[in-house]
Order: sequence, then C-alpha cells, then structure tokens
Amino acid sequence: MFFVNAPIGVAALLLTHRYASETTRSRTRGMDLPGQLAAVVALVALAVAVVDGGQEGFGTAPVLLGLGLAALAAGAFVLVESRRGSPMLPLGLFRSGTFSAATAIGLTVNVLFYGLIFVLSLYFQRTRGWSVLATGLAFAPTTVAVLAGNLAAGRLAAAVGARRTLVGSAVVLAGSLAGLVAVGAGTPYTVLVGPLVAAGFALGVLVPVITAALLGSVEPSRSGVASGALNTARQTGSVLGVSVFGALAGLGLVSALRLAAAISVGLAASCAVLALGVRPEPG
Repeated sequence: MFFVNAPIGVAALLLTHRYASETTRSRTRGMDLPGQLAAVVALVALAVAVVDGGQEGFGTAPVLLGLGLAALAAGAFVLVESRRGSPMLPLGLFRSGTFSAATAIGLTVNVLFYGLIFVLSLYFQRTRGWSVLATGLAFAPTTVAVLAGNLAAGRLAAAVGARRTLVGSAVVLAGSLAGLVAVGAGTPYTVLVGPLVAAGFALGVLVPVITAALLGSVEPSRSGVASGALNTARQTGSVLGVSVFGALAGLGLVSALRLAAAISVGLAASCAVLALGVRPEPG
C-alpha cells in the first residue's frame, strides 16, 4: 500500500526541479550538530515513551524515564539553540505571533485528527465487525473532503483573510466533531459520515492556510527552517494523538470514541483561539 507513494514522489521531484526556484543559501551557516542531536534524542524519547505509555500505561518506570529524557533533551535543545550563532532552529522565530500560532495549530490538529481516526478505525473493525477494506472505504468521503478543503483554502483565505479562515475552520471542526460525542455501538454510518466529511473539509482548509501564514511570517531565506519546524510539530502531534488516544481503548471502544471526540472538540476550539494570534494581512 505504500508503493503508491513512489510514483507520486518521483513526479513531485520532477515538477519541483522544473518549476520551483531555490531559496537563498547562506554560506556562513554550518551544521548545528549539538542542536540536531538534542532534537533527535528529544523526539525519539518522546515518541517511544508515548507509544509504550499507550500500551503499558504512563505510570510505568520505562515510560517515565523516557518522558524525563525527552524533557531534558528538549531543555538542552533550547539552551543550545539560544547560545549558538547559527542555530538549526532560530528561537527568535517564535517571537512572531503568526509563526507560534501556526506551529501550535499544526501540532494540535494532528493530535486530534490522527488520534480520532485511529480510535475510529478500531471502533469500525472491533465494535462494528467491519473488514479492513470496509473501514478504509468508510474513510473515503473524509479523504475526498480533505482534498476539497485543500482546493478551497486559497480562495477562502483570499476572500476573508487567513485569520478569519482559520478561526472559522476551527469552529467548524469543533462543531463537526461534537456530532461524534454521542456515538453508540449501533449508530448508523449515515449519521457518522456527515461529521466526518465536515471535519475533513475543515482540516483540509486549515493546513494549507497555516502553512502559508507561517511561511509568510519569515524571511524567504528561512522558509526551509520554518516549514521544517511546522512539519516536525505536525508529525509529533500525530505520534501523540495515536498513542494517547489509543490508550483510551482500555475503557471500551465506544466509551473511548466518545471521550476522544470530546477531547478533540476542546482541542479544535483551542485552535480557534490560537488562530487569533495570526497577524491579519495588511490592508
């Protein structure tokens, strides 16, 4: 199933080589090895700890040790980056409200969306008894809605501005996920598909707009660093969402889905608040 990405990746490389222009390179910058090592240790320790915590419980000694190591490495990363002349991630970027808000939204939406999708997939297969194929097809309308949101994002942002688009999309996301809070073991799929499609569309709008807002908040020479920070935040959010929400399965899948949906509503609402930190466009 992963092979389908290969021809798409090759096409992306060819199109990038043909149409994309390289950003300005700084010949004075070198490799920030201490910062990279600290970041790697922090992210690996966090990922391992939350995955094991979802399976074994977050109070076990190895998980607590991993979380502690992640915290120490993250502190070391901040200390190293604040003292280096050419840091891998200039901490000054976070002085921008737009950059900070976009990064936080990227992490938060991935926590809620991928965590909820994981619990939903377990619910469809174990509670409803659907096959893997049927479960995948059940998510197909959501995938289409995400694509539609991607295509509509630019026009919406141009029409009403990035801040309003983000706030509105986050509100729609929260409202749609609220429709899953009362789900039961026998809730018809036709009742579930509406909230899932609306959530997919809202997410499809959110991600391109926060990406554009974040890149617009930094100098072109730092666009690679900025996009890397956003992607790292989003992937970290995916790991956290799947692990933490997956740990709820011990409550029973129906209860887990309800609780996951309720938490996701709160997280989506927090994205609406965070979006207020995005600087409105001039004029």
